Parts: sequence; C-alpha cells; structure tokens
Amino acid sequence: MTRLSRFVTILPLLLTPTVASTLAATIASSPAASQERGRGGPGGGEEAPGPGGLSVGGSIMFHPPRAGDAPAPEDRQKPPPPDFLSTRPRDYVPKQDDQLSIPLPYAPSRSGTREAQPVLPETILEARLVQGGKPVPQGLVWRVFGSQRDKDGELPLVTTAHGGTTSVQLAPGTYFVNAALGRASATKKITVGREAHSESIVLDAGGLRLNAVVGDDKVLAKDKVDFEISQNDDSGQHVVVLPHATAGQILGLAAGTYHVVCHYGNLNAVVRADIEVKAGKLTEATMRQVGADVTLKLVAADGGEALANTSWTVLTPDGDTLSENVGAFPHIVLAEGTYTVVARHKDQVYTRNFDVKAGGDHDVEVHLSDVAPAQGEGLPVGVPHPLAPSADTPMPGAQAAAPNGENPVSPGAESDGDSPDEADTGISTE
Repeated sequence: MTRLSRFVTILPLLLTPTVASTLAATIASSPAASQERGRGGPGGGEEAPGPGGLSVGGSIMFHPPRAGDAPAPEDRQKPPPPDFLSTRPRDYVPKQDDQLSIPLPYAPSRSGTREAQPVLPETILEARLVQGGKPVPQGLVWRVFGSQRDKDGELPLVTTAHGGTTSVQLAPGTYFVNAALGRASATKKITVGREAHSESIVLDAGGLRLNAVVGDDKVLAKDKVDFEISQNDDSGQHVVVLPHATAGQILGLAAGTYHVVCHYGNLNAVVRADIEVKAGKLTEATMRQVGADVTLKLVAADGGEALANTSWTVLTPDGDTLSENVGAFPHIVLAEGTYTVVARHKDQVYTRNFDVKAGGDHDVEVHLSDVAPAQGEGLPVGVPHPLAPSADTPMPGAQAAAPNGENPVSPGAESDGDSPDEADTGISTE
C-alpha cells in the first residue's frame, strides 16, 4: 500500500497519457481495489501479486520506485508565467490610459538639457511719507515700467507689487518706479546694474480721516454721510480727487489743501470746508452737519396710523420743489429751515408748514383736518397753491425723487454761505 501511494505521486510526471490510462486500469485491479470488492475478487479466488511489482495482463512489469527515478532539478516543470491565468488575448494592446501603469525603463526628457538661467540682481524698493521718515509698512502699490515706449507710445509694465517695502528682480537697465499710497503717488527713474541695491521714494504725502457729527455731537453713521474731496490743479482747474469717501477711513493724499463737501442724506443737508493735509502727518477732521431726519405721515389724529397710497411734496420757503415721494411714511433728511409739505390722498389735498432743527429727528404729521386752503390763502408768500402748479413747478409724480446716495449738488459748486440750502461751518482738525 505504501509502495503504491509513492508510485502514484511520481508516476504522472513520467508517463504519457496512454500509459497513465493503463495504469489507472491496473490500480483498479490491484489487491487494494480487490479488498474494496471483497476478498477473492469476482471469482471468489485470491490472486497473488506478481513478484517485485505490478503486472498488466501478465506482460508489463514495473519495479518499485527508486530514488534515482526522480527528475533532475533542472528538468522539473517551471511555474507558469504571470500571464498564465490572464483572460486577455495574446494580441491584446493596452489602451493609452492603461499604458500609464506600464513601467518604462527610463523617462526621457522632452526638452533636453536645460541651460542654467542667469540670476537677476535684487532691487529693494521702499517709500517714505517725508524725507528722513520711516518706511511705509503697508498699503503701497508698486509699479515698475520699462524706459522704452512700445508701438502705442506707452511705457511697458514690467512688474507690480503690493504691501510695504518690497523686493523685485530686474535685468540691468533703466526703469521708472511708481509708488502709490491711496491718492498720493510719486515716480522715480532708476538704473539697475549687476549688483543688488535699494531705492527709496519720497511720497511727500499725509493722511486724512473724516467724520461728521450733528446736534449734540452725535456721530453720524457711515451710511448716512458721504464726502467729496477736490483740489485745484496747477492750472487752477477744479479737479475731484475722490468723489465718494467713507467716514472714518484714512485716506492717503499728497500734501496740500483740499476742498471737502459733506452730504448728509441726498437733499440739501450740505456743509463745506477747506482742509490742509501735511506731509508725514495724519489730519483728522470732524465736520458738523446742520440737518435732521424727518418722517412724513398723514394721519386722522395725533399718533394715528399713517395712511398708505399718499403722494408727498416738500417745498422750500421760496416755493421750489425739494422732494417728492409716495408711501405711508417716507423718510428724508433736511437741512435746518422752514418747509411746506403737501400730501395728496384719494383726490384730496392736505398741507402744513413745519420747521427743522439740526439733530432734531422727528415725525411730521399731516392731519386729515389740514385740508389745503383756497387758492392764495394760508400759504407762505411766493409759494404756489398745490392745486394750481405753475409751469416751473412740476406736478407730484412727474419727477422721481433722487435715489439715496446721489448728490443733487453739482460737484465743485462754490457757495458764498448765504444759500438756505447749504451752510459753511467750522471744522476741528488735528
């Protein structure tokens, strides 16, 4: 039994398929198989095994396996290649994406050998508000231009930088360097050699911070006021430097005198002042406004609910239309003074006069009992009757009210201080 099992484990490596099938029949007729069928075999007799091995039909003899029958190491079968179990056909060509995972023996350079780039000299740029002052730490905009004009006659922009002191790398040559801080700027012509060096630009500039108060020093919110800054140029022309400046913002300006117009609301609450900006210093200016917030209401009685679908017209003491609105309670800002308000509701006209004091925010209530008087009665001198407007006074609704934030006063308009719509006031500066 032991000899047979050893033989079976080795024999398939030595026999051809024909002999192997014969061997299978021999195993079926071996004593071990006979014992499975019962002793004596089909005929009931016991067959003795052939001497020294197995016999097939009594003619082919096999001797027991010996150590020398094992194949030499070099003759043994080698393990199958990696693709032995692959399901891909032999003529399979991988797609372009599959080739990414195929290792290459080397990665050839597409651009060939690169030449070492020359290192450009370093140029350090710094700006100062005044000669001998400290460098500006932040807020600068640097622009470097070449010295040769292009076909359009412009100097080419070479590079830009933001912040304070900065470093740029420039090829040897001549350049124009511009440093800007807010509305202040200066330009300097420099020459760059082959060695690192630094350049300093003097802006001759200062800072300006604007605020506005009203009444008992009540600081106005940023969204309530707007500042327009202008200046006369070398030829005497009035130039707007900054049309809309925000309260509390520090503005960089070249040293000089500026004309500042402060608008409270978008109607006639306007004050003006001339402010000097000194180089290297921060000038803080607080402008005192002369207006007030006014809310218009048409009510049946004091403190009553405002009636909707009401058209409003506000007239100046001279009879000029200052504001027109539609709604239950329009909100406007007016300068100090006396005004006439006209309300129209359901084909009925109501009117009354009211006064405005600086900082005195309040509601103006028009009662249903304030019916407009007959033509020529009960109105200020020069004020046309609301039921009979002249050609110079548009009907309510013919001209829309100016949106918030728009300035009805022309930029740069001069004032002698006598106009009831404007007032020049004192200004505190540091």
